[in-house]
Amino acid sequence: MKIEDFKEIIYNDEYLEIAVKEYLDFKKTEYYKENYKKEILRILNEYIQNTRITPENVENIIEEFKKNNPQGRSFAYEVSIDNLLKLSRENPVLISKLLNNLYDETIQLDERIKVFDEEVKQLIGKSLGTPLYAYLLAGFDYKKYPLYKDEIFREFLNYYSIPEK
Repeated sequence: MKIEDFKEIIYNDEYLEIAVKEYLDFKKTEYYKENYKKEILRILNEYIQNTRITPENVENIIEEFKKNNPQGRSFAYEVSIDNLLKLSRENPVLISKLLNNLYDETIQLDERIKVFDEEVKQLIGKSLGTPLYAYLLAGFDYKKYPLYKDEIFREFLNYYSIPEK
């Protein structure tokens, strides 16, 4: 679906505008407890943007993601990060290649994720999961790859009868 088509669907009425205003107002209250995420992602963005990913440092990079994944309020499942960390120790050449590919914006996003996921499945027999891929991408550029709560996004798509996954 093109962004123009999406805009046409959701801008048919003012509900989205109202929802966005309410959300932005809510973010200014004491009840909004998510500001820490933006700060963590900003730090990771700076780190990743200033680090050349190589087989020699890929383990350190994954450890940085692990260190910045707060327990109890995590971006990705701890077991997924641990599995990736283990893979980076056992296969640093492959994991550095996969991370570089994941961050290569000349390749379609779905293809980058697919390649990463398929290679990992060949090694450990399972996927590391969407939350980890989302965290790795947001850690690269949180403005371009924002995190969202899947359940809420699905409800949004259903509400507007948008048949996208």
